[in-house]
Amino acid sequence: MPLATFKEILNDAKKGKYAVGSFNAWDIYSAKNIVSTAESMHSPVIISLWQPELDFAGEKELYELCVSFGRSSSVPVAIFIDHAKELKDAERAIRFGATSIMIDGSHLPLKENITFTSLAAEIAHKSRVSIEGEIGVLGEEDGSEPDEAYYTDVKEAEIFVRGTGVDALAVAIGNAHGFYNKEPKLDFDRLAVISSCVDVPLVLHGGSGIPSKDLRRAIEIGITKVNIGAEARSAFMTGLRKSLLELDESEKFPHKIFPRALEFHAGLIREKMAVFLSNGKG
Repeated sequence: MPLATFKEILNDAKKGKYAVGSFNAWDIYSAKNIVSTAESMHSPVIISLWQPELDFAGEKELYELCVSFGRSSSVPVAIFIDHAKELKDAERAIRFGATSIMIDGSHLPLKENITFTSLAAEIAHKSRVSIEGEIGVLGEEDGSEPDEAYYTDVKEAEIFVRGTGVDALAVAIGNAHGFYNKEPKLDFDRLAVISSCVDVPLVLHGGSGIPSKDLRRAIEIGITKVNIGAEARSAFMTGLRKSLLELDESEKFPHKIFPRALEFHAGLIREKMAVFLSNGKG
């Protein structure tokens, strides 16, 4: 099956009132597991790539693996670069096979963010690649809670979408990267107004640790893509630790440590796809 773009799978999700999971791949095992689990759930899926993990695995090589798995899949698969900070990062991702990119100018003043994101959108659309932009600033993995002062401003969101031509918009409504110190409180009222004011699919970063009921509510209001990084990595590591404890010390084959890790990783992905209502939509 040809690789998918955001414009294809997220617009379908918006119409169907479900969301597509974006799960990080960091090596051949995680990439293969994301696709095979999506196939077992008959769900579209997004393979999310993050620059530090690309640098470690080998950028070109990891892209090639993900593209190969995606093209041989029986369900729609998008290859996505998350939080590209510079235009050259977006250009490189497109050259290596990304079908969708997220350009992150959220740290910039609105006018500069629009200019920066517009340039990235022009580059992406010339290559028939979809683009995601962001308005508002998320909490980060240092454990600090999101600051309401940095939540997505409704009017700015409307101006940003009109001024950039993005295919999807990431919003800050109380979500944060990594795990939360306490249960997050999403601003559903803000999300509802944003959803009514912009005509592109909406994206929720920092999906790890948000209760299922809140994810479902966010999807009902307009979220069409949910990024899951920390929970997926944590599930994999939990299984890996169990394998190392269970295997005999005399074991000489490294590949035998991975089945439990992949089992836990796949279990987490299946659980999220069921919450997102994307199962059966592929």
